[in-house]
Parts: sequence; structure tokens; C-alpha cells
Amino acid sequence: MFSELKDKVAIVTGGASGIGAETVKRLASLGVRVISADMNDELNKVNAETFKRQGLDVTPIYNDVRSIESIKEVVAYTKENFSRIDILVNNAGIGERKSYEKTNIEEWDRVIETNLRSVMFYCLEVLPVMKNQKHGRIINVSSMAAKIGGFHSGTDYVASKAGIIGVTMNLAKQVGSYGINVNGIAPGVIHTPMTARYPNEVTETIPLRRKGTPEDIADSILFLASGLSSYITGITLDVNGGLHM
Repeated sequence: MFSELKDKVAIVTGGASGIGAETVKRLASLGVRVISADMNDELNKVNAETFKRQGLDVTPIYNDVRSIESIKEVVAYTKENFSRIDILVNNAGIGERKSYEKTNIEEWDRVIETNLRSVMFYCLEVLPVMKNQKHGRIINVSSMAAKIGGFHSGTDYVASKAGIIGVTMNLAKQVGSYGINVNGIAPGVIHTPMTARYPNEVTETIPLRRKGTPEDIADSILFLASGLSSYITGITLDVNGGLHM
């Protein structure tokens, strides 16, 4: 079903843990050559060694998505060593549970730079390659919080994730004629370290009665990266167990 993905080249940001790590594994298991970009260099390398022992083609690389130079370095490395970029998954993100009164300028900038600015500048670096290829898939990880204002999320997090939805739609309109699909994912409550603080009672409000898993999101990303979604662009796919409809 996903045979067309074999030997494609993908960059996954935040690839060392949670949704990112599962996405790296899922793509690589289908023959995609994956560059896993993350600030946690040690964990990223440990994961990559594990994947390689399983016969998967995963290259770990240090990346601080808040640094434009670091973004440029990852893209330049990928072009130099793989000659193409077929898939970009903008997954790296941070966020804390706090009220709007607790927001300060330093934290606001850190969240916006990590979650939103990085998406735009990764796209800016990757799109010339994809335009030249006349093909590409970009998947930007937003959040259900962007659509409902959040449950336990800070205002900075909600703003950053809402911005991703706007960037996704805008870029999809501008680059569709080059054969490039730009889509988003809006995860609901997913069982990751970031949501470990959420009360267990939240599952009672989810129609499917469970938190999502990184596998649930990775499978949705896989769908948007594959030919199965060839006529889909500019959407942000809700993956939330029915919590938001």
C-alpha cells in the first residue's frame, strides 16, 4: 500500500521522543530514509542505533529549531547527503500548563520560536528543493488546542499552534502547482510526557474513552505523507478520538 515511499527522504523534527520518534520509526519501516532532527542529541543517537539494528535507515542530527542557522544546517546536510527531500514533518514543539497571567515575554518568544517560527523557516528552506523536484509532502503538527482554545494549555502554546494552521493553508495555496501537498495534524490528548500531567478524568470526555497514542498520530502523518492523500492539501486533520468535532 505504501510501496511508493520506499527510498524517499524525510526530515522529522523533534524526532527523538513521543510522536516524533514513532513517526521516524513508522516512515523508516516503509523504506523511507529518515533524518531525525532533535535537540536531545544523546537520545536521538540511541534511538537511531536501535532502529539501525532493526534494519531501518535513520540518521540522527542535532537540531535547535529556534536557530535559523541550525535549520539551514539540517536541510543543507540532507541535500548534500541524500540529494533530495520528499517529506518534511514539522513536529518539534513545547508547551506548559499555565494561565495567561503567567505569560512573560521570554517564555512567549521561546514557545513561538520553537512551535511556529521553526515551521515557517523549515518550509522556506525545504520548498525550493521540493519545487525543483515537482513533488513534496509537508506535514505540520498543530494541536486541537488551536481550534478550541485549549484545556490546560498556555496562551502562547495555543497561539503558536493556531498560527501553524494558518501557515499550512497559506503555503498549500502557494505551492500546490508544484505538486507539493501541505497539510497539518491537530492531535487531541495524546499519551506523551507533555500530557502526563493531565487528569485521568479527561478520558471520560473523549468519545473513544482513551487518550491517543503516538502511534495514532504517526499513522495519520503516514497517510498524509503517502499517495493515499494525493488530492488533499491545506487541511488540518483532527486526530482526537472525537473530543472535538
